[in-house]
Amino acid sequence: MTLPFQRTRALLDAAKLLREMQDPENGSPTRMQRRAGSTLKHFPSAHEISSRGPSAARKIR
Repeated sequence: MTLPFQRTRALLDAAKLLREMQDPENGSPTRMQRRAGSTLKHFPSAHEISSRGPSAARKIR
């Protein structure tokens, strides 16, 4: 069973990964950079994820 703090951590880690993939300096293919940027456009910010706390993390299943 995934705990709320684990779900929150996974979302924060996913956002970090997408930002790294979007960076042209890391060597990701251009297509992957565009896709990461497109996904991040609609992804919640770290502040939004953290500020909602465990009750919101349960809703993000």
